[in-house]
Amino acid sequence: MDLMRLRYFYTVGKMLNISQAAKVHGIPQPAMSKTISSLESELGAKLFDRSKNHLTLTGPGQLFMSEVEKALEHLDRGMREVKAKKDALSGDLRLAIMYHRNTCIHCIDSFSKDYPGVNFSIYNDWGDPGPFDLCIGGVDRMAQYDSSRILLREEIRIAVPYGHRLAGRSRVAVEELKNEKFIISSTSNQMFQIFSAVAENAGFIPKISIVSNDLYCLLQYFNLGMGITLAPCLSWATLFKDSGVMIPFESPVYRTVHMFWNMHNLAKPSLALFKQYMEDEFRKIADANRIE
Repeated sequence: MDLMRLRYFYTVGKMLNISQAAKVHGIPQPAMSKTISSLESELGAKLFDRSKNHLTLTGPGQLFMSEVEKALEHLDRGMREVKAKKDALSGDLRLAIMYHRNTCIHCIDSFSKDYPGVNFSIYNDWGDPGPFDLCIGGVDRMAQYDSSRILLREEIRIAVPYGHRLAGRSRVAVEELKNEKFIISSTSNQMFQIFSAVAENAGFIPKISIVSNDLYCLLQYFNLGMGITLAPCLSWATLFKDSGVMIPFESPVYRTVHMFWNMHNLAKPSLALFKQYMEDEFRKIADANRIE
């Protein structure tokens, strides 16, 4: 028994006129009559006495009307309270977002539509020292905060331009990259440090041709054929779709996406709620890409 049918019944019960009730809800009169009939069939009781020009509630109809009215009043009151709390939520949140920027943008957009009173200041590098209410990134800054959790474990792949000698490969061994030139965002980037450790175990130090912390510029250097690059397979899934391919390593290499914060800041309602939004969003990504 869905909520809309109860609202239709309530309107008919108040107006005692199916045609007028149908107009109130913007549906055809036959559809309203069918709804009332299906409700009576489901309950196994006649709710209305119908005469040629008159409609009245039966005994069971009066009883049901009384309970439906209470239920709808309770529900509407709850909806008003939720809306009031939503409208009252306000404040400013400072975020440092180093990884999964598109995911975070989507989450911020959803949150802002639900809670328009909350404003965001968003930083995509560590140029501003903080403090930040919430950070999404690697482990390099985690020591500055007292709480953290892993949001996602993400495979690192190698991205090469179309026409590159490795472009047709389904997998690549790390040692095959010994003589390649790399375009990277930073030598301190978690992804590059993880790969460097893997390369060192394979007997070489990666050669760097370009360091650029601007993703747009990094992609342009890649398109010009100035090197290959490392790519997180989920957050950069479509970045190279027009210019190259992302290839897994023979032995998979992973990075972790962390969220970190200071526990005492969760006393701020907007932060506690936004943190939950972020966790839910990343959980969806993890579930969608889980390998059974």
